[in-house]
Amino acid sequence: MKSLYSFIQTPDSYEAGIEIAEKLKEISPEFVVIFFSIHYSFDDFFEAFYSIIPKKNVIVWGGTGDGIYSQEGVFNNGINAVGINSGGKIDWSVAVCDQKDLNSYGRASFCSDKVSKDAAGSLKAGLVLSDFINDGVEIAECINENIKIPVTGGLAGDDWQFKSGFVVVNGVPYTNAVSIVGLSGDFSFAANCASGWKPIGKSGIVTESDGNVVKFIDNKTAYEFIESEFGLPPKEAELGVIPLATYENNDESFFLRAPSKIDMESGFITCFGSIPEKTKVRVCNATKQDVVDGAEKCLMELDVQNMRPVMGIIISCGGRKWILQNDISREIELIKNKFGHDFPFTGFASFGEFGSFFLGNDNYSRTYFHNVSFSVMIIGEKI
Repeated sequence: MKSLYSFIQTPDSYEAGIEIAEKLKEISPEFVVIFFSIHYSFDDFFEAFYSIIPKKNVIVWGGTGDGIYSQEGVFNNGINAVGINSGGKIDWSVAVCDQKDLNSYGRASFCSDKVSKDAAGSLKAGLVLSDFINDGVEIAECINENIKIPVTGGLAGDDWQFKSGFVVVNGVPYTNAVSIVGLSGDFSFAANCASGWKPIGKSGIVTESDGNVVKFIDNKTAYEFIESEFGLPPKEAELGVIPLATYENNDESFFLRAPSKIDMESGFITCFGSIPEKTKVRVCNATKQDVVDGAEKCLMELDVQNMRPVMGIIISCGGRKWILQNDISREIELIKNKFGHDFPFTGFASFGEFGSFFLGNDNYSRTYFHNVSFSVMIIGEKI
């Protein structure tokens, strides 16, 4: 297997397409994962890209982010792509759905059915992208019910504007869409997810919610509950990094739901994923070091002993970038320390993350939808 990455910050979209394709063509990639900042023209980029690498020869899959992860660092502007030529060892089945008459579960179901049908063999692992209009909880639920494999991915971003992120499949940008890639064949992979956020204060029970709108917790408005447990009235800009730990089945393990906006008049908060009524929640907080420790935990627990890592996909919440600021490059250094300075990977700062927890002995948890988390998938050869 061969792989290459190509990162550029050229502002001209056509020129960017030429530069990315010129580098990747060296390995005749069969699959390219590519992430853009929101500023680029897809028409111009792909006109140039496909003039170098013919469209019929490659699958191109990716989207937009709240920042781009590259070997050089994390940047607000730019494009980073990783191409892989597996020599036929990996089969990539890809689906995308933006049908307006379907909900998030329905779009994910369309994709999961198609990738399963099109796969050359049993699916081993998957990738997923959606824009943030979709409900990540419904997407994860569909993945767990239909394809039951570890899946890594995220919600596409748009430079913290919260207007429209794009999913890009074979040169076409989609909004309000879900896309899933199924991987089958003779390869190895490793995946994991972690956050670093820690619960504070006492727990509460969601007493009223409507999808991803949390109205009351312990019969207080959601905003009043967060304020009472956080100790201060959070500013709206801070809400995305003051998530709720969400517990399942009274277990002590949790996943996170970050608020995206607040209605000050009602005190209701809108989250990046739904929280059912009667769910136990706790307010969480994190220092910069907690955030870095979460990424380090995720990477240290990856099981890559019996594989040669070939490429990586990194999904890290935009809230982590917001907290770390200039220190966000510490996440990049952790990746380099683990896999080497020239390891080809790409990634983006997301508005929500999908990922499974590595449980040891080749076992993984279900795929969860997370917030303020760091989710990784490494693809490689068996050794």
